[in-house]
Amino acid sequence: MDSFVTLEDALEGLPLEADDVFDSDYSSMYMSRNRKKTWQDQSFTIQASGRQAPQHPYGQPMIKLDKDKWKFQGDFNRRLSVRECARIQTFPDWFEFSDGDKKQVTKNHRLNEQYKQIGNAVPVLLAEKISRPIIDFLLIYKHLKK
Repeated sequence: MDSFVTLEDALEGLPLEADDVFDSDYSSMYMSRNRKKTWQDQSFTIQASGRQAPQHPYGQPMIKLDKDKWKFQGDFNRRLSVRECARIQTFPDWFEFSDGDKKQVTKNHRLNEQYKQIGNAVPVLLAEKISRPIIDFLLIYKHLKK
């Protein structure tokens, strides 16, 4: 079996309390599925929307009420933060995402600009794994042409 990165691995060392979390109500579409993985699971896909960010794995699991209806339980239920989503997409912690620099808009709007960049990005390590052999080939090819 291939190994994979768990949420526990990806979020290691990040604080449980975060300031960069999209904070709004949850749509019925969002609540129609389980949005909360465990620490030992891989993350759901990171979408380009703060409103659609998966739930943080800390706390109790969601409860299935009906075919397309789930609910939260316990005291800790929040979306993954911008930094947590960035970690899942393998961005380094030093990388900063633009919030659009529009001071007149809401915090959620500025955060959503960052979630969009992360969700639309190719994961950093995937891009590296794909491009590294191409770069190596081109360097060898260039050397052979001399």
